[in-house]
Amino acid sequence: MKFVRMVALLAAVATALAPFAAAQAPDTTPPTLVRGEIDGTTMTLYFNEALDGTSVPAARAFRTTVRFPCNGHCTLNCWAKGPVEISGNKVMVGGIRRASPGYRAWFYAYYTSIAVNKLRDVAGNEVRDIPPMMELTNISKPSVSLIAVSGTVVTLTFDTQLDTSSKPAASAFTVTVGNSPASLATTDPVEIDGARLKLNLASAVASGASVKVSYTKPASNPLQDPAGNQVKSYQVDGIAGRTVNPDCGKWASPFQAASFQAA
Repeated sequence: MKFVRMVALLAAVATALAPFAAAQAPDTTPPTLVRGEIDGTTMTLYFNEALDGTSVPAARAFRTTVRFPCNGHCTLNCWAKGPVEISGNKVMVGGIRRASPGYRAWFYAYYTSIAVNKLRDVAGNEVRDIPPMMELTNISKPSVSLIAVSGTVVTLTFDTQLDTSSKPAASAFTVTVGNSPASLATTDPVEIDGARLKLNLASAVASGASVKVSYTKPASNPLQDPAGNQVKSYQVDGIAGRTVNPDCGKWASPFQAASFQAA
């Protein structure tokens, strides 16, 4: 009888200690990618557990695959330029290429481990290579990619389509030619066509003149994409009759890459 009671007691003790024993078991499971976002030129990857913040991979370990329509679909592989930061279960990778101006693009995350500073959890389990199959949620706000000035028309090309039903009043824009303010036309001063915003001026701009366009986001009918992501207030500088390739920095015609002062 005593033996039976002893066995039962030992079984009860084993059951009570089982959770503690399991808690002491080593973690051998690598982190897994749950979801990802892209916001402008920053990609954020979310994992299912905290990562080791002291093991930060070089930017070359990350890239995106960008797919956009062009006689079917084109694919562009873009390696990140950095920086790379780790915070809890998040990896933030900067220097990601934006979508081509005016295109609806799909972004996919890619990670490949390199020799040093591999992604890993706090227990040291390394993240396995991530093939370009995880589609990133694009939460980027629309922004200007190109500015063109020709005659009486200033054209701003955004990196995504714009909502044609949300057109700001002319008072939301200020155009300066050289050091002098330029008036917008009284008829159709603001037009939206796909990813392009056109500002019609009252007078033509001479070739080679510097042009500055400022936009202050209004309370009603702000610039936004079809998903409702609103364009921030900005300032864009251009030169009539010239252009800059945004990636190479070389002059061409008639566009110039935009520079921003976001509000």
